Amino acid sequence: MLCVIWIFAGFLHATDRNTTVSALKTDAFVSLLIAIGLSATAGFLAGRNNLVWALVLPTLTAIVDALVAGNRAINNAAQKPIVQHKNIS
Repeated sequence: MLCVIWIFAGFLHATDRNTTVSALKTDAFVSLLIAIGLSATAGFLAGRNNLVWALVLPTLTAIVDALVAGNRAINNAAQKPIVQHKNIS
């Protein structure tokens, strides 16, 4: 359940029109670091035959999040106009 909330929160953050490009880049970078860290930990533990199965689902979730974070950022940036127009009242 927590993994579903994690992915859903990532989609909400990336599809929000007020999310800046730098925040999207930071989100993608953090997702990638988490995926690499969890994958390395899972691989190390699997190599020693000590893999804790509670680590497998968060690892897969982090990998999925890292793979789609860049795509979400590109889609969000493509939906924003190049020049932001402000309403002058």
